[in-house]
Amino acid sequence: MKRQPIVYRAISFGHPVTIRPELRETEPCHADMLRYDGAFMHPLDPSLIIFPLLKTPRGKMPDTITVARWRSFSIKLITYTDFNQRYDSVDSPPELANGYIANLEEWVTYIHPVPRYTLERQTMKEYLAANPKTSIVGWREL
Repeated sequence: MKRQPIVYRAISFGHPVTIRPELRETEPCHADMLRYDGAFMHPLDPSLIIFPLLKTPRGKMPDTITVARWRSFSIKLITYTDFNQRYDSVDSPPELANGYIANLEEWVTYIHPVPRYTLERQTMKEYLAANPKTSIVGWREL
């Protein structure tokens, strides 16, 4: 089990996943996949994904990344880099040009609270605060 997260890049139709205002998106197309897989995305670049292994009162979960489900949404996950490395890349947004990497607490997931039935954005810090008996005990790999 990895002690540091591996960052994966979500690719859709040959391009990194983004929020597409031209399609009136306010959230990235993979927001629901983040919820399904207990994954978090970088706050500035939604294509960068990490997969924590969570310890809950019911045990560790989720234990694997559901790659087939991501593929069914036309999203391919590729290894981007180790978390410790800088994020200097031609296809990274300008905010990441100087190697900026957000604190893990800033990474974002989505939850689907009932009875509102809409996806809600939540940072890792907010997620862990809302689930006080949950902790990150490792990082899942493809």
